[in-house]
Amino acid sequence: MLFGIGQLLGLIPLNMAEPILLVAGSGNQDYLSFCPHGAGRNQSRSAVLRDLRRAHRRGGPRIDEVIARATDGIDVRWFSGKADVTETPIGYKNAAHVRAQIEKFGLAEIVGEIDPIGSIMAGKSLGRDETDLLTPKQKRQMEQRKNRRRDRQRIGSGDWGEE
Repeated sequence: MLFGIGQLLGLIPLNMAEPILLVAGSGNQDYLSFCPHGAGRNQSRSAVLRDLRRAHRRGGPRIDEVIARATDGIDVRWFSGKADVTETPIGYKNAAHVRAQIEKFGLAEIVGEIDPIGSIMAGKSLGRDETDLLTPKQKRQMEQRKNRRRDRQRIGSGDWGEE
């Protein structure tokens, strides 16, 4: 397939179980020539866990069963070594809906697909015993975030650290 001069090609990843879309940008000025960068999350990580735990209490599947179903047929490697249900397709927008929005708003022309055969996911954040895998910069950033959280909590509680 030939593309016009200046027509940009792009990749839109949907989720680990759906094809990556190869698109030709439409240059639609109504939408600042943008197209989706990916499927995006449908639920926050904490909402996914909350809903699954509630469902399990009512007789639904265990989290490991949900992970197995959501990643069936895909070689998923979890960087942390532990599967993370919040990174499986259940937490992301429906790929068919994303495709429909691309068409409806004329954001791009889907010219091909790349079927995933595997996925490397970050998974759950590292625990305290695993911080030796972090760079010095990452360790400083973690310490700074911890200090900011502590300061926000102190301000919110009215404790200004005055003796």
